Amino acid sequence: MEENLLQQESNENVENVLNSVSDAYLAKKKRSRIISFSIISGIILALAIAIIVMSCIKVDLYPKFMGKVSSYQVNISGSTPMTLVENTDDYDEFNNIYLETFQTQYLTALFTGRLGGYTLQDTQYDFYAKNSQTVISDELRKRLGENYVKVSFAEDKQILNSNGSIFKSSFNTDKSFTFNEMYFSINTKNSQSDTTLYLGGKLEGTDAVRIIEINLRANTYDLYKFATK
Repeated sequence: MEENLLQQESNENVENVLNSVSDAYLAKKKRSRIISFSIISGIILALAIAIIVMSCIKVDLYPKFMGKVSSYQVNISGSTPMTLVENTDDYDEFNNIYLETFQTQYLTALFTGRLGGYTLQDTQYDFYAKNSQTVISDELRKRLGENYVKVSFAEDKQILNSNGSIFKSSFNTDKSFTFNEMYFSINTKNSQSDTTLYLGGKLEGTDAVRIIEINLRANTYDLYKFATK
């Protein structure tokens, strides 16, 4: 009988030890879960805050080498061209809208690969029509479509890459370009999209003026709205 009591007591002790170990293990596992949940929640919160901040921050994609604009000419299909000259009220308003056209959200620029700014490409197409320094070529007119803006600059400027280096011709690698006129199409819908600026690149040491393309992101709708209000 005494033996049975001892055996029973021993079994109870083992059971108590096992229960204690089990409780300790479960408590530890629960603490681990709480810590893991807290870490994951913290990471998610940090990412959410980062996304919100990046969606609020704006970056300016406008090429820094562009000089001061002396005048704009806005051409809208079916309307008389609108000319805006420096030091007039309409010019100041339009110029502010123009500069804001090339601003975009940091997050958008990041995911569209435009955070680095712009890309440049020269062509062998003439900027002006034959024997003219004012009338644009048929090739440029075809690229612009019906609604576009002509931008005239106060002085000749050197065309530069987004990293600040001098842009050289891919056809004449030792020659650079200057320009004082630019054209680009404007949207009739309110959306940001890939936009091409067409510069009249004067090839160094020659009389040739070629179409130079700058590709970047922009929303030109407000310029259209201004011209049609």
